[in-house]
Amino acid sequence: MDCGIIAPRKTPREGEEHMSRIQKNKILAILAAVLRTLCVLCATGTLFQTFLSSVGFSEGEIYLNATLVQAVNVGTILIFSHFADNKRPHLRSALVQIPNGLLFLAYLPFCLGHGTSSFLLLTAVSLMQSVCTALNTVCEYKLPYLLYPATDYATVQAIVGVLSAAATLGVGELLHFLEARL
Repeated sequence: MDCGIIAPRKTPREGEEHMSRIQKNKILAILAAVLRTLCVLCATGTLFQTFLSSVGFSEGEIYLNATLVQAVNVGTILIFSHFADNKRPHLRSALVQIPNGLLFLAYLPFCLGHGTSSFLLLTAVSLMQSVCTALNTVCEYKLPYLLYPATDYATVQAIVGVLSAAATLGVGELLHFLEARL
C-alpha cells in the first residue's frame, strides 16, 4: 500500500558509505563481544577460580564466591531489565565497561605476590564486576539491532561464538605454556 511518501533515492556513493558503516559496526560488535568473553573468563569461571586457589582460598570459599557472583548477576539483570528499552544503550554500555575494567587493577597486587589473601576483598571485587557485567548485558540487549540489520544477527553471533571459543582456547593454552615454564 502506497502512503504517498516517496523515499529519496540514494546515490551509489551514499549507499557505499552506508554499507561500510554497517560493516564497521559488525566488526566492532564482534571485536567487543570477543574481548568481553575474555574479560568474563578472567573475572569468573575456571581461570578466576584457579587464581583464587593460588592465593589460598579453600574449595568452600571458591564455591561460595562463584555462587554469590552468579546470584548477583541474575539479580542485577532482573532488577535493571526495564532499562533495556531506554535510549542510548551504546553509551550506557560503554560507561559500564569503565569500572568493570578498572576493577581488574584490584587483582594486580595478588598477581605480583604482594597482596594478602582476603576472601571478603576479592569476593567484593568479583561481585562488583558481576554487577557491571549484568548491567552491560541489560544495556546491550537491543544494541545489535541498532548497529546492523537484524537479518545479519545469526551470522554475527556465529562468528562471535567461533572467535570467542578460539580466543578462550588460546588464553588457556598460553597459560598452560607459561605455567610449564615456571
